[in-house]
Amino acid sequence: LLNLAQSNLDFSNLHKQEIRLDELLIEIKSEMNVKKQGSTIETLFPEMPQNPSSLIISGDKNLLETALLNIIDNACKFSDNKKVTASLLLHKKNIIIKISDSGIGITENELPHVTETFYRADNARSYSGSGIGLALADKIINLHGAKLTINSKINKGTEVTVSFPANKV
Repeated sequence: LLNLAQSNLDFSNLHKQEIRLDELLIEIKSEMNVKKQGSTIETLFPEMPQNPSSLIISGDKNLLETALLNIIDNACKFSDNKKVTASLLLHKKNIIIKISDSGIGITENELPHVTETFYRADNARSYSGSGIGLALADKIINLHGAKLTINSKINKGTEVTVSFPANKV
């Protein structure tokens, strides 16, 4: 993982396939239910399209799963097993995954640094981790032509948004 986080990955070398993002989120939820048995993860699909192919992107499923698992795992960990919500939304020309928690949050000063390799916010240091996960997730998401944004309020929670361009099959 460390080598992957520090490497300059090239999307042309990845194992690309068609991925339905709603199905991927359901698989991740099932995996997290086993991994984090004390956590409550809710998946929401409020705007399912009539044509399910509009939820398909081209990408490396294993890498995307790694990135999203890490983000959801962080949400569970830093919210001390309070409910975590993963929503799939369609917005104009984007497919958006929002992962929200009501955990410890990240200070405004530290927020720009949380995707740097080995960076750990001050209030996160009492939790297990290495500071590699979000850096790796950000790199993987960028490789897929998507954008990761993080909004957070200290002691209120964090919302991580992954925005994929629609119809990039």
